[in-house]
Amino acid sequence: MRAAWGTQRAFAARRGAFHTRGAALDYAQEAHAGRSRQADGAPFMLHLREVASLLYDAGAPDHLIAAGVLHDVIEKTGVAGSELRKRFG
Repeated sequence: MRAAWGTQRAFAARRGAFHTRGAALDYAQEAHAGRSRQADGAPFMLHLREVASLLYDAGAPDHLIAAGVLHDVIEKTGVAGSELRKRFG
């Protein structure tokens, strides 16, 4: 992961899209609280930050970065897709 990624809030603010990206990061952080990656025991959020960083570097729009951050919420936490649609569109 890039060292320049910094904090979640700094990343979200880089293009003035704090609300969408920041809200997705906050939601994912809460949904995956206490979870670790099976492969190496690292906090699960590390994977989601890596996804967000890759999408950002590729020039993806804000809504796609948010979707990348949220991509494991339904599968790994049991949150319904309707809940994510209600919150994030």
